[in-house]
Amino acid sequence: MTSALMNALREPGILVTIFLIVCWDPITIPILPINPHIRLLHVCNTWRTVMLSLPGLWDTYIFSVGFFRRPRLQIDIFNYFVTWSGFNALTLIFLDKVDVRDHGSLEDNLFGGGRISIVDDIISPYANRIKFIRCLLNGNENRKFLLGIQQGAFSSLEGIDITFINIITRPYSAFTSQDISHFRTFASLPRLRNATCRIFSGINPIELNLPYSTLTALDLDASPISPKVFNRIMYLTRDSLIDGHFYLDFRTDLIDSLSIRAHNLYTSPIVMSSLSTFNIFLINSSVDPDFILNFRFPLIQDLCVERAEKVLPFKWDLRQYSALLSSSAGLLKKLRLASFALKHSPSLHGHGLFCLSTPSDDVEALFRIIPRLTNLQLSTGSGIHAVTFGKIGRGEMLPQLTTIDLTADIDPIPFFKMIKTRNAPTHSPATSLIKSFSLTLPSTTSYSTKVFEKEIESLVSVEERDLLYLPSCDICDRI
Repeated sequence: MTSALMNALREPGILVTIFLIVCWDPITIPILPINPHIRLLHVCNTWRTVMLSLPGLWDTYIFSVGFFRRPRLQIDIFNYFVTWSGFNALTLIFLDKVDVRDHGSLEDNLFGGGRISIVDDIISPYANRIKFIRCLLNGNENRKFLLGIQQGAFSSLEGIDITFINIITRPYSAFTSQDISHFRTFASLPRLRNATCRIFSGINPIELNLPYSTLTALDLDASPISPKVFNRIMYLTRDSLIDGHFYLDFRTDLIDSLSIRAHNLYTSPIVMSSLSTFNIFLINSSVDPDFILNFRFPLIQDLCVERAEKVLPFKWDLRQYSALLSSSAGLLKKLRLASFALKHSPSLHGHGLFCLSTPSDDVEALFRIIPRLTNLQLSTGSGIHAVTFGKIGRGEMLPQLTTIDLTADIDPIPFFKMIKTRNAPTHSPATSLIKSFSLTLPSTTSYSTKVFEKEIESLVSVEERDLLYLPSCDICDRI
């Protein structure tokens, strides 16, 4: 190493740039000797001084799962490192490998093997400095968090990703109604904008007292909520929510869903004035077929609706989605109407995996009001007529479409012709090319399969091509 390089590596300005690049990743607890923060810290006094002058290197931590022989030592090391973060806001990420359907040992998947309280030992002491926290609260940790951390304590909090679990095999609420009335942990938090909550402890999301009126992103993942709770959340977030993800189960409270259908609590549709991305899973929504019409999404750009229904011929009423989107600004870029199989529930059928749909007469009306669509997925319950494929191919309809995923009982030749026309060298510059497609058809003869595969091979202008075959659904065939 030349003397010039040696001198350069003693210059604080150069060292700062190097350290910010090398130590970009968060600090992992328990700390390992090969951690770059530790190795650079012990090179020499100059490097140590520069490292300790950069609080941004010491404000983000990942806590690994597993059993530690000396968990207290790891907490002491963490506390020691935090002193070097100055007054910086902290990011704390507690990793977990837990699947709530897993009946194994939960403790084996927690930081410290469940031998410490992350709430008492790590979260509470730094509550006023935490900017983002991801953790799993198990059993009594729920009580310590929701009843022990007082209102306003998380004064710097901007985002959360929290899983609430009581006992995996018994996910009922361990709280009394009096306890619930004291849930003020998330109240009065002016900076909190992004919330992801997985609730498997019997707690109602409304009871968490999140600052719904100022949230911009809310993801309830696979936490089942009733229509009544969902409507309330939508109403509270109507002016602020930009990104929403929900799992709505009409079976969780059938009385709620029927009551809302009979007389909606809101006299007019709830207008989600800022909503851009909306993902919702619907279970047994056929009990309230007009449910989606309770809302309006004027600025929607990404709409994903997936359904699991009782055994019946699966059908999408596209007229409802035309009504839903007719009052929007035509900004929609991604549309996914699909279905999913619900595990451990034989009465609910995963039509999207087995059923194939015939063309729908309402498709064109829907396409006309979403001219900016780039990604389209119709997995079951609605197909596309050959004449409509012709209009898409000529760019008369969906001129910005680049990706299409279709599962239907149709003749695929018009589909292939649509792509050839659309991607022809003479295509209009105002019309985008189809870059990716997936087509799922009913199982067919070996001869037809060879014909279709030859067509696929000829579509060289498409970057990603996928042709699948599925057997028809025996259950639906019998209805």
